[in-house]
Amino acid sequence: MISSLTALQGIIEFVIDIYRSAFLCLLELILRGSLAALIGAANEVNSFVTNSLNSLRTSLQEDVQSANSAIATAVNGINSIIPSFLNLKLTVPTFDIPSLSGLQDVKLPTTVQDALTTVNSTIPTVDDIREKLDSM
Repeated sequence: MISSLTALQGIIEFVIDIYRSAFLCLLELILRGSLAALIGAANEVNSFVTNSLNSLRTSLQEDVQSANSAIATAVNGINSIIPSFLNLKLTVPTFDIPSLSGLQDVKLPTTVQDALTTVNSTIPTVDDIREKLDSM
């Protein structure tokens, strides 16, 4: 009788341990997976901002250059229409192309990513939790 109760106790403890381990694994998967997704999203946002600002800088510089070309073409056209005996020539005004170096290689602060990485590294593993539960 006592041996059957001991066997039944061992079976019940085994089933409880299986459920507890499955729950802890699922919890760790959810936590670490969520943090990994957040860290990846922060990296993507940083990359998007950097690429967008570099693209904006390039576009602005190209637009200023195009405006200078259009003005030069218009002034040259006007100069070709004015008769040469008037001795009047228009000069081509140009806009300086800004360097916009402030928009080049802009990076967002990595404090959010660093905080998420720190939180991810401080989450205890399933084995750590199991050891603490078993020590209770």
